[in-house]
Amino acid sequence: MNNRNNTIEKLIASPVSALVVGFFVVIMNLSWFIPTASSLRVSISDIESSTLRAAITEIDSFLESRKTEVVIPARYMSQDLGSKKNDLVLREILTGEYFASVTLSDKNGKEIIKYDKYRTMMAKDLTTVFERKDFREAIKTSEVSWSDVSFSLNSEPSITVNVPIFSVRKDLVGVLSAEFRINEVLSTISGIGITGDSQIYVVEQSGILVSSKDLSLVLRKTNLSDRKIVKDTLLSKNNIVISSDNDEYSYQNEAGVTVLAVGGNVLKTDWAVIFEEPKSKAVRDITILTIFALLSTAFLILMIIFVRKVHLKVVVAGEELKKSLIEQRSLFEESVRLKRISDEVSMKLQENDKKFVEKVNELEDFQKFVVNRELRMVELKEEIAELKSRLPGQQA
Repeated sequence: MNNRNNTIEKLIASPVSALVVGFFVVIMNLSWFIPTASSLRVSISDIESSTLRAAITEIDSFLESRKTEVVIPARYMSQDLGSKKNDLVLREILTGEYFASVTLSDKNGKEIIKYDKYRTMMAKDLTTVFERKDFREAIKTSEVSWSDVSFSLNSEPSITVNVPIFSVRKDLVGVLSAEFRINEVLSTISGIGITGDSQIYVVEQSGILVSSKDLSLVLRKTNLSDRKIVKDTLLSKNNIVISSDNDEYSYQNEAGVTVLAVGGNVLKTDWAVIFEEPKSKAVRDITILTIFALLSTAFLILMIIFVRKVHLKVVVAGEELKKSLIEQRSLFEESVRLKRISDEVSMKLQENDKKFVEKVNELEDFQKFVVNRELRMVELKEEIAELKSRLPGQQA
């Protein structure tokens, strides 16, 4: 049993045991940290994706509203394209909040009536628009069509919605086109809850920025096609691109802020809509969790080291106490042995003393006997001498 306890104590006291326990603590921390961090990252992606989907829905709704604002008046237009009625309809459309210009063209692309909110149109400004792909698409399909993004030197990028005009007999007679600035879509997503450095921006099919809270970037026709999120979103066409766990869609934006981004498409126009938010904000919970995991791991390891040191001190103190007790026991046994020897010697001395006293007494008795005998001999000699002196014939 003692050998077993000694073995356990040696294992606990060894540096290897501390390493093993520390490794076990790290593994235990990772066992909850990794799933929790992964769950938080998924939650971040879900929130970003939800925000993006809401923005795409709002943008799509904005485009649909602009389309409706043109489609409904177009139903009541006269097949006499140059009529006063049609002129009034175009003027009414132009009073809308978002439209910059409206044009009524015949089916051959010749502009019949044209108004621009920001400049006065003259008769000489009327041209033909048949070369425009979106116009030809509206004529060919007899359906509403959307133009590509239009860029000009002094104004924001714009897009045109084209609505076919039909006669009473349902013959296509012309196209009503209404142009509006794309950056106006930002007003539709203002209520989504995007705050701080978070933002949503829109790029057209070639990757050029057409809508952003920083209008100067839009006016400079900033090309963002080199961003992976933009490239992948434009390629995906109709899928939400989720920011990956390995920061695949993390980059530094124009403001120098490192962001995480997700992207999706507006199907009507093939635009890429990108939602980005500061990475520090997005991964704040993960950062806090990571710091907590590191601190808790460090604390547990320090506790293990502390407990190990305390245990070593207890073991050392126990060994010293044990050694001291053994020494004291040894000294006690030695003192008992010495006392026993001392008692034996004392008894022998007492016995010897007794014998010595007896011998002395015997010698004293013998001495007395001898001395008495000598004295008696002297007395006898004196008596003999006296008797001899009394004998006759012994006198002088």
